[in-house]
Amino acid sequence: MMRGFWRVARLFGPIKETVGRTQDGGVFRYAENRQIIDSGFVMTDEIRRKRGDVTFGGLDDRRPGLFETFHVDDTYTEEPAALAVLHARQLPPSGGGPTCFLDMRGAYRQLDRATHVEDLDVAEGRALLQSLQDRAEAHAPACEHTWRDHDVLVWDNASVQHKAGGNFEVGEPHRFWPTMIASHRAA
Repeated sequence: MMRGFWRVARLFGPIKETVGRTQDGGVFRYAENRQIIDSGFVMTDEIRRKRGDVTFGGLDDRRPGLFETFHVDDTYTEEPAALAVLHARQLPPSGGGPTCFLDMRGAYRQLDRATHVEDLDVAEGRALLQSLQDRAEAHAPACEHTWRDHDVLVWDNASVQHKAGGNFEVGEPHRFWPTMIASHRAA
């Protein structure tokens, strides 16, 4: 099944190798069968010990992979992915909530004549960045996608932020197959 999904994803460009970083700077390479986002999965202490101090994103220990804040995937790499492709494999009975998207190019066009921040201390810089994110979330062109089983969604990873709705019970099935399409520079 996953091979069929990858054939569809390759229509948009070459698939980018997914590489995660551990806290000590090491490389964690995902095998094909690990390319599954299971947001209903609860990471137990036993599993955490087996995997080491690897972080998979997320907001807390109850739902370590839910991604309920706006974000862009793969930005921590030297060659971030050009596109993201996500295939809904199994949804909870409640539907699991929508995935929300923000057009950050649209948000940028709404800003005043700002080009960069120089000579700010860390606290001031973080406050400015948070205010820009708050403004984007309030005013950027946005949309939501309500998932159905087997939907496939593709978006511009360079200019679109996204977040999961997350309105489902922990333990309910909420499985997706994600993949990234390599940037044109990396291809």
